[in-house]
Amino acid sequence: MITRRTFLQIAGWCAAPAAVGVLAGRRSIAWAVDRGTARLTALVRSPEDRLRSHFSYLTLDMAGVEQYFADHQRTFGPLPRHLPLSSDFCTRYLMSTDFFHHGADESRLVRYVGFYDPDLTTCNNPMARFDDAD
Repeated sequence: MITRRTFLQIAGWCAAPAAVGVLAGRRSIAWAVDRGTARLTALVRSPEDRLRSHFSYLTLDMAGVEQYFADHQRTFGPLPRHLPLSSDFCTRYLMSTDFFHHGADESRLVRYVGFYDPDLTTCNNPMARFDDAD
């Protein structure tokens, strides 16, 4: 027969892994739901529209968005239409614009400057800031 003390020891040893499992399960379910929603959105909306909605807080130049997609396709090939846009894709778009040249001002129109690829243009760093010599 199991004593109360033994039962409480066993329960104490099992409580921590059980709590970790419950928390990890919640994150896994949320991740799966988010990923599934992103895939469904990818089937319904165009990649250009998804990029604009990703940066909904910015005013994007529509011709620049189209030119970015054309330059990206020329460099890396066509995007898989049914897959969500990667974070690298969105970051590369922002680095290809004048957004950081104007101090990351969200109220300005974001214009496409040129395709950002460190392998192609090694001296381009839109994040660089230089001190003005007086």
